[in-house]
Amino acid sequence: MSVLALDAGTTNFKVAVFSADGPVAKASGCYPDQIRERDVAELNAASAWNCVKAAARRVVDESRGLCDPVTAVSFSSMGEAMVPVTRDRRVLVSSLLAVDQRGDGYVRELEDRLGVEDVYRINGNVVAPFYGFSKLMWIKENRPEVYAEADRFLLWADFFGFMLGAEPYATTSLANRTMLFDITTGDWSDDLLAACGLDRDKFGPVVRSGRKIGTVAPALARELGLSGEVDIISGGHDQGCNSLGSGRIHAGDMVVGIGTYETYCPTFSRPATIDEFMRLGVSIEHHVLDGLYVSIMANHSGIMLEWFRRCFSDAGEEKGFPALEREMPDRPTGLLVLPHFEPPQWPEYMNDTSGAIVGLKSSTTRGEIFKALLESITFYFADGLAPMSGIGIAPAEFAANGGGSKSDAWLQIKADIFGKPFKRLATSEGSLCGAAMLAGVQTGLFASYEEAVERLVDYDRVFEPDPGRHARYLDIMENYRMLLPSLRPVMSSLYASGQDRHGARCRKMATA
Repeated sequence: MSVLALDAGTTNFKVAVFSADGPVAKASGCYPDQIRERDVAELNAASAWNCVKAAARRVVDESRGLCDPVTAVSFSSMGEAMVPVTRDRRVLVSSLLAVDQRGDGYVRELEDRLGVEDVYRINGNVVAPFYGFSKLMWIKENRPEVYAEADRFLLWADFFGFMLGAEPYATTSLANRTMLFDITTGDWSDDLLAACGLDRDKFGPVVRSGRKIGTVAPALARELGLSGEVDIISGGHDQGCNSLGSGRIHAGDMVVGIGTYETYCPTFSRPATIDEFMRLGVSIEHHVLDGLYVSIMANHSGIMLEWFRRCFSDAGEEKGFPALEREMPDRPTGLLVLPHFEPPQWPEYMNDTSGAIVGLKSSTTRGEIFKALLESITFYFADGLAPMSGIGIAPAEFAANGGGSKSDAWLQIKADIFGKPFKRLATSEGSLCGAAMLAGVQTGLFASYEEAVERLVDYDRVFEPDPGRHARYLDIMENYRMLLPSLRPVMSSLYASGQDRHGARCRKMATA
């Protein structure tokens, strides 16, 4: 017995066949058709699905003879973005990604109609434009023919299940990312839908993760090289899947995913009251495991580092990062960076700010600036997490995965700033592994999630904090905390003048 796992990220996808001992065959790729311009971020779901299918066929073929046949498939995906589809499984137009800003204006409408506190008490999230509701409101107003023709708007992991043959559905952890979901009832919220002017019948029925919701259609099974009946198991948001696939299955656990986005994802039981969570701006969504919840604290750290590499690293320098790390000083830099190179989403969404580097001198080296970027990203999270010990979010250690976790230097910086151990997972594919666990437990490949974690999760290295550097970083962080309030008036002024220059926002939306 083996399972097939599919993971759709923001910029790339991964596919693997897993046996009870781990991945047998893996493939990955980047999406070919994306639009990234000012305010606009679209992904062609139809072409992306074709790429994922081709990769799935490759790994199924490669696994043949190495393990038992695939008996189930499950999915992990980015949140927020939705795909408009018809009953006959046609994709109508490109999917608007979380960072697409054309629907930002609808945030105020939702706040005015229902109130910030009431929205939070229903949905468990502070109103922000990157959630799916704003994309759908934009489509309904600007592309009414698409809204009318779409039978369903499906989040990406659920879209995969639908395209393989399941009836339309929505998993709880992903449905929450639309801001149209009632976290208490576990279903779509009539109040939020009404406030947004959206129709309930445009969304699939809500199911929990790890449930059988259909079987792969015979034609698709043949296309993918699958034999026999293959169950479709509901997946979930990549953050919950990553938490599961990283072995974070108990309240109090924390996983750090370091990629294009860096995310800190604590696991906790449902709070008795969410008022204190609301005061701190902490999001709440269902874990992919029953009875648990997660929160997501995010920053665009990978985008910021890629910008620096592209602008200041020589071509051919091993993509630049290893060379830059070798130039970093051993000591804390003393430079301060405001890591708002993209609008920060937590602990509050701010689109009227930008990045800044403070403390530069003519003697400052490239390595110092690069290390200051790594330090600032960690300050960002350490500062935001500090007040959360009062609501039970105070991990004794951090588990880390993702591409950025391969950097020994960065994980050591994190351990030194937090003053707590960072454990690097042996695999950087936690979301993919989590999807495999969902399929594997449901179909009997594993007797339980505890067994799945024992079989599939391992650690590569533990980074212990240095007491001396930790003490120095605590002093530096006090200065870091003064950056935003000091620079915010200037940033807001720059933002306002930029809006005047650029005028109306782009209205393009690609047809699939």
